[in-house]
Amino acid sequence: MRLSVLTAVLLAGLVSPVCAADRKQDWPAIRHCLEVIRQCQTSDGMIRMTGHPKRVWTVPYFGNFGAMALLAANEVRPNPEDVDRVQRWLEWYARHQEPDGTIYDRSGSVGLPAQAEEARARAARIAASLGRYWSQQDGCFAYALDMKGKLHSGLSKPYPHGLAQLFALAYVTPTRGELWEKVRERFQPDREGAPIERWLIAATRCASPDEKARLRQSTREAALRFTPGRIYVHRPAVAILALIDGEARFADVPVPGE
Repeated sequence: MRLSVLTAVLLAGLVSPVCAADRKQDWPAIRHCLEVIRQCQTSDGMIRMTGHPKRVWTVPYFGNFGAMALLAANEVRPNPEDVDRVQRWLEWYARHQEPDGTIYDRSGSVGLPAQAEEARARAARIAASLGRYWSQQDGCFAYALDMKGKLHSGLSKPYPHGLAQLFALAYVTPTRGELWEKVRERFQPDREGAPIERWLIAATRCASPDEKARLRQSTREAALRFTPGRIYVHRPAVAILALIDGEARFADVPVPGE
């Protein structure tokens, strides 16, 4: 992905309206998450997976979530220093791209180019065919489609079953209200593998006002417990996005023929 395209992606969110009372209550959690993200950035602009001072590990896919969160918060309360942080991340990203525009995950001096390239290719194929992951038999989205065309689905484990449903409820159209009810019956918010901020984003489209308010409060409480050395950077980033504009930061994924 070229730098200009990446910049457009990071800036392309649509901010959904949030009432002033919610914004006031959200901001302490957002401010705390911003500080966690800031501590994950190194002096050269790289956004690490954690703020642990002795570990250098970056996954650019998750670093982009951090940059999006900084920009989303800047739209609400302008902070030139955070905009500069995003600029330094984009410059780092551009410096470390391969000639074809791809970028690898990095850990210390260790790169895994073959594995990263395979993961990118699989992700592209999945994004182009999400509609095929709906299992009519199980009434939920599958979390995997094997080489023989067999769907692997279920609703027994928070990860990958629960998280797959929350993602689909947030971004795949049309929204399936009956699936939201199934997820609520089988899983509890903020269990390992299905974090509370993902529940809040899905609830933006599916839940009642009271339920959304409860999930919003739970997201605030969870966000305030995040610490730089013990949490991956995408969790505070997604928490910020969930509190600021819910599902609006990413485009819907329409299912063909529905």
